[in-house]
Amino acid sequence: MFAQAVAVIESTRENAPEKPGCYRMLDDKGQALYIGKARDIKKRLQAYTRPQSLSNRLQRMLTATHSVELLITKTESEALIMEASMIKSLKPRYNILLRDDKSFPSLLLRADHRFPQILKHRGKQTIKGTYFGPFASSVAVNNSVVELQKIFLLRNCSDSTFAHRSRPCLQYHIKRCCAPCVGYVTDSAYGQLVSSAKAFLQGKSAGVRAKLVAQMEQASAACEYERAAALRDRLAALTKIQSRSDVSLPRGSDGDVLSLCLQDGESCVEMFCFRQDRNCGNRAFFPKHEATFPSAEIMASFIAQFYASHPPPAIIYAQPRPHESVWLENSLSYLYKRRVRILTPRKLALFSLVYDNAEEALRRRLVDRKRFDESFTALAKLLELPAPLERIEVYDNSHISSTHPYAVMIAADKRGFDKSCYRKFAIRNEDAFGDDYAMMQEALARRFARSNEWPLPSLLILDGGLGQISCAQKALADYPALPLLAIAKGVGRKTDAEKIYFASSRREAGASPRLVPFPARATLFYFLLRLRDEAHRFAIGTHRSSRSRGQQASQLDSIANIGVTRKRLLLQYFGSPRAIADASIDDLRAVPSLGEKAAQSLYRHFHD
Repeated sequence: MFAQAVAVIESTRENAPEKPGCYRMLDDKGQALYIGKARDIKKRLQAYTRPQSLSNRLQRMLTATHSVELLITKTESEALIMEASMIKSLKPRYNILLRDDKSFPSLLLRADHRFPQILKHRGKQTIKGTYFGPFASSVAVNNSVVELQKIFLLRNCSDSTFAHRSRPCLQYHIKRCCAPCVGYVTDSAYGQLVSSAKAFLQGKSAGVRAKLVAQMEQASAACEYERAAALRDRLAALTKIQSRSDVSLPRGSDGDVLSLCLQDGESCVEMFCFRQDRNCGNRAFFPKHEATFPSAEIMASFIAQFYASHPPPAIIYAQPRPHESVWLENSLSYLYKRRVRILTPRKLALFSLVYDNAEEALRRRLVDRKRFDESFTALAKLLELPAPLERIEVYDNSHISSTHPYAVMIAADKRGFDKSCYRKFAIRNEDAFGDDYAMMQEALARRFARSNEWPLPSLLILDGGLGQISCAQKALADYPALPLLAIAKGVGRKTDAEKIYFASSRREAGASPRLVPFPARATLFYFLLRLRDEAHRFAIGTHRSSRSRGQQASQLDSIANIGVTRKRLLLQYFGSPRAIADASIDDLRAVPSLGEKAAQSLYRHFHD
């Protein structure tokens, strides 16, 4: 049973070096089954030559192993970092996978403008400035931005709006900005506000508070009572943002608190983030793994994968203590060039709260999965399908007056919504713009043209009525027969008045779609509406994103030799696209760092 895999591993081990590195177990198609790390690859591979001592999970992995690839690193820390990176990119079946670690928001104090602003930032840190965070919650970031504006009166408008102001905006009148756009504050005074904001975000709040108190007393002594009152309000806002609760770490420490709950083969890692004595929000993660994984290994894999792409704080409090925690500490310290510690103190009261949140999040997830499973079974029974439902795909369209037309597909299985399989279809056929039937037909044709790459669904759900069923039957005429459901909106678009039609994707003589009767307020009926509404949400979001990108597009975007950096440089220099279009060739040449070639391209674009 294991003879072939053991022979492959033995032959690989003979020539393997006694050095740290990573190894990949591959199947007969060259796909990664498992990725591991080792301080000594040769010794680590030897463990796989004794299958009886391995867990059931690794034994199943061995039965599918046809080859082994090795990657040597200089240090043990590099091996752990490389393992986390490859697991995230290759997603091997027998590893623990962290799939919901999208970028966290941060606070950005810009440094690329004469009057810097403070704002929420998400994604790559390419803008010049100082970043603070990350925050686990967007709400926490937004609240922090508002409070910081009250304290330090920094602007929050875009550069374009700033350049064209002729009088103060509402932010000045509600005391959240000092109006640098119209010269109400000097460069040096604004610079002091920026320095104070930076010091506060770096944890030096005592000095900021002392400076505000001194300025307030000075204004009061000089009988400048309005200025003193404004400083008093800023002090009150500072007190509010610094206020502490029982949900906190020891004063002065930054850290993330992690707790893991394991139940019925599923796990949840709850994370609470703390920065500068403030709770920056919390979030639940659900790593994908087999039921036999011990909790210490799940926690270790989560920390390695998550902090490989998210800068960690100085201290990570983790319960349970992760497997090979010293190795993790050394690897993260090596990666970020500063000391990172992983602690599991016995008397940290927060662990109980974080665990309770993890337990509740996991309970809700398991209940939701049970509902999906029961609904799949009930729906198959109601529709009298010959086989159980395993996968449902839902389709919807979105556009406004034929502009930015998109069709979308969402997928769900018995475990819930499978967001990794969501797809967007930008409509290519101009004749289909604004035609919901033609848009649906194009999306279905393009999706099923790739049926070899994606698994076939057990049921298709369309947002629409008989017309959508007809166009689906045309698009799927050359494919295996699939059951179709169409959810038509009721009269006046009233909820509970929807009509649901059932048909086959293969047209049959004499057969027509039939109306499916649902009992009033049936749980299954609302389950179908939930699927339809999720597709509707995804379609509208996709359309809005496309429309927003179109509105933000500039006539500078289509000019040769003008990229993002030069476009920003030109707008900062001239103030508007109209002024750039009216500029002479000499004016364009005068722009610092623009270059002769780019200046010529700009001038020809607007004047030839």
